Amino acid sequence: MIRTIELIASYWTIAGDVYPMAPNEISPFPFEKRV
Repeated sequence: MIRTIELIASYWTIAGDVYPMAPNEISPFPFEKRV
């Protein structure tokens, strides 16, 4: 049996050099590049 694993990227995994509760939570990458 072959299992297919599906992953969904959350905001924090694709946002770049940011993390929750950081002084700056704004991604350095434009929205169009992250979608």
